[in-house]
Amino acid sequence: MLKSTTFIIFLFLSFCTMAQDVTIGVYDPSTFFLTKEKEPDYRYTGSPYLEDDFKKGTIHDSERTSVDAYLRYNAFEDAVMIKADPNSEEVKFPRLKTITYEIDNYTYYLDEINTEDGNFQGYLARFYEGEKASFIGKPDLHITPAKEGSSGYDKPEPAKVRVEMKYYLSVNGSKYKEIRTKEKDLKDFFSSKKMKDYLDDHKIKSTEDVVDLLKFYDSNA
Repeated sequence: MLKSTTFIIFLFLSFCTMAQDVTIGVYDPSTFFLTKEKEPDYRYTGSPYLEDDFKKGTIHDSERTSVDAYLRYNAFEDAVMIKADPNSEEVKFPRLKTITYEIDNYTYYLDEINTEDGNFQGYLARFYEGEKASFIGKPDLHITPAKEGSSGYDKPEPAKVRVEMKYYLSVNGSKYKEIRTKEKDLKDFFSSKKMKDYLDDHKIKSTEDVVDLLKFYDSNA
């Protein structure tokens, strides 16, 4: 499995550097990758992507092979879509736990987690992984059904699609619990005076703030 994962990364590297040449030897690497599947057969507004645009990131495998690419999560596919450059066709790799996708301050990985709301599997976003705490996100697809017009004043509306990130935190091996990036959602995880003082002194408004909190916890608890 490890060798096949590295081979996939190697093919993509070759595909990026030889985009104008359709073959390497007698093999066409573009035929190995999976293209975007057919979208739903109904009209909709909104976007199935979490990120507004493709973002420059890095693909990693378990043997520390890495390649830069443009990445974007598609909730219809539950897949990270890939472009070699902003103008190339988007493709995706086979679903492998040995391949991860780093964008900004998080990394997409394929796994299953145990939460207080049940088990989830698919692509997750890792924001922080420490000795005593783990902070992740799960892209959540919302579809509002289409609305049929009932009169001349009530016009039909297409389905509406949006994707939001839900955040989950595990401390000291506990089940993951859904949180918001707010102090009041985090206070119950910590009992020491040092941590309570930290939360009193620091506003929590972003994922970066949560990561700073957890780094402090791992180094001081």
